[in-house]
Amino acid sequence: AAYFAYTDLAADLYEESDIYYKMLEATFLRLFLKALGRHAAVEQGQVLHFKKEVFVLSSLLCILTLLLALLNFLIVQQEKKSNVLERQLAAGISWWEQLLARQLASTIWLLAGMAPVLGLIARLFPQFQPAQAVLAICLLYWTASALAQAYSLFGTASESKIIGAWLLAFCFLLLGGLIYPLQLLPEWLIPFSRLSPAYWAGSLIEQSLGGPLAASGQLPAWVFILSLSTFFVYLVSRHNEGRKPPWRKSRP
Repeated sequence: AAYFAYTDLAADLYEESDIYYKMLEATFLRLFLKALGRHAAVEQGQVLHFKKEVFVLSSLLCILTLLLALLNFLIVQQEKKSNVLERQLAAGISWWEQLLARQLASTIWLLAGMAPVLGLIARLFPQFQPAQAVLAICLLYWTASALAQAYSLFGTASESKIIGAWLLAFCFLLLGGLIYPLQLLPEWLIPFSRLSPAYWAGSLIEQSLGGPLAASGQLPAWVFILSLSTFFVYLVSRHNEGRKPPWRKSRP
C-alpha cells in the first residue's frame, strides 16, 4: 500500500516517463530485497491459511465436532450415577464393547447432525470435497469422544468435571490453530500443535475446502492418537474394575 501511494505522489516529480518507470523498478526491487532480508515475505501456501472462509469453516466444523464429543462425557456421567456401568460389568460386557457401542451410536447422530451443514457448504463451495471432510470429522470425533469418556470414567461422577472437559477441548482448538492461525501463536507453542487431533483434522478440512495441502504424516499421527485415546479408556476401565494392568500384576 505504501509503495502504490508513493508511485502516485512521485509521478509529478519526473517529467520523463522513462526515468519515472526506472525509478519505480528500482524502488520495488529495493523493497522486495528488504522484505526478504526481514523474512517478511510469505509463500503462497501460507497465504491460503489466512483465507477467512476456509479458516472460519474449518474452525466451525471442528468446534461443532468437539462439542458433540463432549455429549459422551455427560452420558458416561449419567450412567455412573444410575449404576448402569456396574450392571453392564456384572453382565459380562467388557470395556471395549461399551466404548464401541457409544462410539458407533453417537457417530450416527454426529453424521445426521452434520449432514445439513455439509450440504450447505457443498452448495456454496463447488470445490468442496465432502468425503475428506467427513473422514476428518469422524477421526476427530472418535479421538475426542474416547478421551472425554476416559476422563468421565475416572473418579466419581461430578458436574464440575465438565469444566475440565471444556478446557481439554479448548486446548485442542488452540494448539490446532483453530482459534488463532498457527502463524499468530508464540513460536514455542507451535511444536506442540501436532499433539492436538484438531490440528490434523483442521488441515484435512482446509484442504477439502480448497485451502492448503493437509499436513504430512496424517496416517501415523491418527494411528497414534486413536490408539492413545483408546488406551486411556482401557486404563481407566481396569482401574474402575479394581484390576491392575497386566504389566503391573505381581508375580506369584
